[in-house]
Amino acid sequence: MHDYKLVGPVFWVASGLIVIVFALAIFGVIDALRPKRTERFIEIAESRWVYVVVFAAWVVACIVAQVFRISAVAMIVSLGSPVMLALELVYLLRVVFPKRTLEE
Repeated sequence: MHDYKLVGPVFWVASGLIVIVFALAIFGVIDALRPKRTERFIEIAESRWVYVVVFAAWVVACIVAQVFRISAVAMIVSLGSPVMLALELVYLLRVVFPKRTLEE
């Protein structure tokens, strides 16, 4: 059997991506539950709970992967990081920094 290890610059880039996605997920959970965002969620099609549940599940998966060292969860965290980054960018662009129209 071959034993593959992630070392060097690829390791640092992947680790940095996971840390950034983890921090943005924590921000997304806290921000989506703020009363200030209630009026914004009325304007968009998604419920706030869509973002809260997905971001909270991601935070829990990251913690489980780090604390308990479960390889299946660590693989999900590693492979799912780009998808979560895209979802967090969607949240930032739709909820936090929405495009303002000319009528405003």
